[in-house]
Amino acid sequence: MVRRKVSSSVDARKTDRRFSDFPEGVAMPPSMSFLETQRINAMQMEIYGFAGWIASIVVFACYLLWAYLPDSVLNQYGISYYPSRYWAVALPAMLCMSIFMVLIIYVAINLLSTAPLDSYNTIRGISYNDCTWKLTLSTDKYTVTMADEDIQAQASVNTPAFTDIPLTSINRVLFS
Repeated sequence: MVRRKVSSSVDARKTDRRFSDFPEGVAMPPSMSFLETQRINAMQMEIYGFAGWIASIVVFACYLLWAYLPDSVLNQYGISYYPSRYWAVALPAMLCMSIFMVLIIYVAINLLSTAPLDSYNTIRGISYNDCTWKLTLSTDKYTVTMADEDIQAQASVNTPAFTDIPLTSINRVLFS
């Protein structure tokens, strides 16, 4: 008697899958495991990355040919309509200056949106939790302890609430 291993249809579906079986934009079947889905998505990303890498090399090579070959050579190959050579220098320069200006504008917007030093918002933030703190100065470091009633209130919570140390307490320790 010959024993033949009977595989279920689920096993057969898992082993017969190939990347080409799943067209782009089609949802994966529900029987696929997370690792299979991740492998297929990784393969797609590898293909897109390789195609983008090749395309960027081709575009850069065309740019270099356009920038450095004389007009007579380009006309010999039938390429007669192309932008002025001025743009071969101007576009990279504009791109570099645009990146520089974006960085400058980003820093300027952040500086403009920062509250002044004498603003009440620099003392207490949006998520200020009114909590009683005691700051003591030990020999080589600062020790921050909460008041007993605040410790009891936080005892039943797994993660204690986020609280600010009052600015007056910090100034008292640092400057007195």
